[in-house]
Formats: sequence, structure tokens, C-alpha cells
Amino acid sequence: MSCVSVPKILMPKQGTDLYKWAVIACDQYTSQPDYWEETDRIVGDAPSTLRITLPEVFLEQGDVAARTDAINRTMQQYLADGVLTELPAGFVLTERYSGGAAPRRGRTSRPAAMRRSCARATRRRSSATCSTASARS
Repeated sequence: MSCVSVPKILMPKQGTDLYKWAVIACDQYTSQPDYWEETDRIVGDAPSTLRITLPEVFLEQGDVAARTDAINRTMQQYLADGVLTELPAGFVLTERYSGGAAPRRGRTSRPAAMRRSCARATRRRSSATCSTASARS
């Protein structure tokens, strides 16, 4: 068993309006309700990451559970309707330019909980292998 695995990468299907799909909020906008209302107006009924994220501005409102349920339903609907398509096995490298001398790069990876679980399994195997080797000597 390897502690590195290829993640499942889902992307919007061909023909998706990426202007409406990609929702980005710079720090100065995340807590401004007007920004999110305008974003909602622009997106309309089009598939969008706006429908599968919970913007910070809504975290203090009493309907967080309902919003989270709606997000989960929308993700399931996007999968069922083919809004998201699975890419061939591989990784995604992102590159972001933020004004520094070099771009910031990142890659897809497994969630931290899965990595910790894998690390524990690896330690158990290593321990068992060392014990077996010691018994043979």
C-alpha cells in the first residue's frame, strides 16, 4: 500500500460558462453581502461553484445548516446531471501569481485525515516488518 494515491479530479463539463462557474472572492469581499448578492445575480441559474460553497459572510446567520444541506444536494445533483466530469487519472498543478518574485504552486492531494490514517498503517507495517526481521536473526 502506498501513502500516495491519485485523487479523483472533477471538473465542469465542456461548454460550461466558466465566467459563472468560477467564483473567487478576495479577502476584502468575503464579508460583504453586496458582493455575494451581485455574484448570485450574475450566476443566475447556471451551474456554479457559488452553489457548492458557503461564503464566510453567511457563517454567522441562523440558516447555516439549511445552506449546508443545499450545498450537499447541489453537489449530488451536479454529479447526477453530469455537470461535473471526471478527468483521467493524474494530478492538477496550480500556479498563482501574487506579485512576488516567484509563483506559488500547489498540487492536488488526499485529505489530511486519509494521510494520517495511511501513516499509521505504514508505521504498523514497518513495525511488523522489523519484528519479523529481528525474529529471523
